[in-house]
Amino acid sequence: MMAVSNKNMQHQQAGEKESTPESENIAVAAARGTFLSFILKFVSFGTSQIIFRVVDPTTLGTASIQFELLLNTALFLSREGFRLALIRQSSTEKINNVIWLTLPMGLVLSAFAFGIHFYTCSR
Repeated sequence: MMAVSNKNMQHQQAGEKESTPESENIAVAAARGTFLSFILKFVSFGTSQIIFRVVDPTTLGTASIQFELLLNTALFLSREGFRLALIRQSSTEKINNVIWLTLPMGLVLSAFAFGIHFYTCSR
């Protein structure tokens, strides 16, 4: 018994860590996330290159500016309620209400902004 505990202490002192299923799962999840991130960036790069080669530069510039404006508006509106709720932090229930309110409001406002964008672009 004493020999086993001395052996365990020597391994711990030497800095050797035992591999656990939890650490292996974390490593697999990290590797999978890194791989998927790489694939997503590769696909995004590929589609961007196809769009740049096919679309006229004037059309691409106009659509890009309007899309950026629409995207920034939607992101601002979706983040603002969450940010204000975190600043106030009066109660957890109120924070959850504001957080969940941003989702339907963001969808409604995004649909409205898309409608305006679609209407003005079709002219």
